[in-house]
Amino acid sequence: MLESYAKLTPGAFYLFQSDDFGRYSLPAVSEQIKAILGFDAHTLCQNPQLLFERLHPDDRSRVHTFIQQSRHDLSSFHCEYRIQHQAGHWIWLAAHSEPELLDNKITLWRGFLYDISSQKIAEQQLQQSNQSARALLDHLMDAVISIDAQGRILSFNRSAELLFGYQRHEAVGQNIRLLMPEAQAAQHDNHLARYQQGGKPSIVGSKRRLEAKHKDGRQFPIELRVAEMPHPDGKRFVGVLRDLSRQHRQDKVMQQLKQRDPLTQLPNRHAFLHTLSDVVKRRNSTPLQFALFLLNLDNFKQLNNATSHGFGDVALLEIARRLQQHFGSMYKLARLGGDEFAIIWPLLPAEHSPTLPELHTAVEQLQALIARPIAGAGYQCQLTACIGICMLAESMRPDQWLQSAEIALKAAKQQSCNSYQIYTEELATRDQLQGQ
Repeated sequence: MLESYAKLTPGAFYLFQSDDFGRYSLPAVSEQIKAILGFDAHTLCQNPQLLFERLHPDDRSRVHTFIQQSRHDLSSFHCEYRIQHQAGHWIWLAAHSEPELLDNKITLWRGFLYDISSQKIAEQQLQQSNQSARALLDHLMDAVISIDAQGRILSFNRSAELLFGYQRHEAVGQNIRLLMPEAQAAQHDNHLARYQQGGKPSIVGSKRRLEAKHKDGRQFPIELRVAEMPHPDGKRFVGVLRDLSRQHRQDKVMQQLKQRDPLTQLPNRHAFLHTLSDVVKRRNSTPLQFALFLLNLDNFKQLNNATSHGFGDVALLEIARRLQQHFGSMYKLARLGGDEFAIIWPLLPAEHSPTLPELHTAVEQLQALIARPIAGAGYQCQLTACIGICMLAESMRPDQWLQSAEIALKAAKQQSCNSYQIYTEELATRDQLQGQ
């Protein structure tokens, strides 16, 4: 799954964590990291401190400050810094990631890492040149196109050729509408005429996101900046265009990742709350009844301490695999955090009696599924789970449904291992009295 996402970008995808004590870990990084840093993904995940040890001395404090600020504000982490390659030379990296606060007070960042050394070399050359050369070099990696007052293309740099698929000789002399979708092209001449007549500029002097059209007909998003340049033969306009396709793909990937538990790839708590809302909204349009099952593995913390966190992950992955394999698409699964899983269970309506026998059968299925031995990482175990169940009632909101199932789960855990409880008003009253 991780490598599939990583193929969408020339950079390296990574998961980075920090706890309350300032300890860092690197749960995952895509194999593209080797092409960037020289170290393979396994080495860095086993020893994430290696990354910080190889930071340039002048950048260490700034990187740590950015991490702490992102962790404190849960704001996006964007940082450029120097790091020593495995071969010994220094390279520039750009890191972009989004943080998420997990239930156990660990902050998890999901993001991408890029080698921007060539860009930094260009910037250094830029600083050594005059102001006009500096303005040009600043956009060497972007498409740069100039047009005259009638919209005819006058210049078309190499990046523009790569972006639009046209050779320079195919584009120069053509109207700039050649590069625009039909609806946008129809408006362009009017915009240009109004600007030259002293009207309000619609594009000149600002930065906009628009759709552009490739030679093959496909459309793609761009960022456009246009400036008016003085010229003896009349007005000239220079546009700098940046392809946003990769950014859009990354945004889509990040949105998908934010909805998934990083270990099991099941929907996480945030995504599951949306699923609960969807089920509640359509309860009147289906004859089915729905039950929410919460599973909490018994003595899982002790298992982790007695073996290793590696085996704990093996066990969680195996439980997730069994749940996914056993239940079809009608069942909605999620990992809510730690060793807690959730299932929305559709039940056929009973005409004369409650669904207690069906719920009991469902519990037996789950208990049998979980009880099968698990082996891996040099260990073997057999797990049990406590289960809290709540039927979806007519007046319940999604958060009430989940809270009621949590009350039932709490009661089951107080009873004994491998127990289950079905939510009742009596359980809710007892839980409220215990909390006072």
